[in-house]
Amino acid sequence: EWNGAVWVRRATTGPYSRSRHAMVYDSVRLVTLVFGPSGADEPGDLWQWDGEVWSLLHAPGPDAGNRPAVAFDSVRGVLVFVREQYTDNPVETWEWNGKSWALESEAGPPRREHHLLAFDSRRGVTVLYGGYGGNTDLVDTWEWNGALWTLRNADGPSARGKLTFDAERGVSVLCGEGSKSSTWEWDGMEWTYRAESPSPAYGQATTYDSIRRETVLFGGWTGDQTWLYAARTADVDQDRVADECDACPRTIPKVPVDDDGCPAVVAGDANRD
Repeated sequence: EWNGAVWVRRATTGPYSRSRHAMVYDSVRLVTLVFGPSGADEPGDLWQWDGEVWSLLHAPGPDAGNRPAVAFDSVRGVLVFVREQYTDNPVETWEWNGKSWALESEAGPPRREHHLLAFDSRRGVTVLYGGYGGNTDLVDTWEWNGALWTLRNADGPSARGKLTFDAERGVSVLCGEGSKSSTWEWDGMEWTYRAESPSPAYGQATTYDSIRRETVLFGGWTGDQTWLYAARTADVDQDRVADECDACPRTIPKVPVDDDGCPAVVAGDANRD
């Protein structure tokens, strides 16, 4: 864990070595969850970290797939998992309530993989963006209200990367990676371009720091830099013009924190040091 000044090793036992796992903070039960995938003990194993010890939650559930997409619905107190679908059927929507998994929907967004999820706590919906469907890059935006999926936008940005929710401004922030490294924001109605994301970066992690009101981007395949992004109303670049450069990402030695602004918990990627 990172306490804002130094790294402290908190455990040497826990989840088995893995990569491409999903990680999210459960703000209701105050635990960090790690779910799947490669190298996992089980195809859909779910672990929790309570700040002291890791625990494997022995509960039958869905296969996590190759690259699971999850978000924590803090309004209903459930982990939302949208499973990858490689056939022509719609994706499956699963939820974890802290005790058991339940298949909530088999209707909604069409087949896809590598899609992104974030929970919009202001409007109480889980936002799904893009992914790959067969040989097609998908740019559609869907929202899940706990009962139904709704297509909100069919023509979003081409950026690929990570999606997180800025609770201060009520927007989902898409941090692109690699050759599609632009930063976009979804306000529930439309996508807006804001800045270029740090590049090159692949496989990075993002989270929102609600104390400092910034989106934090950390690591990836190309390095261990930490970047902070905040779309500010102040004239950050001091050019006396309110423009996109006032929202430019910058690098500074900080690391991700959870949704409540507490020190981050990092579960290592097996393909990284």
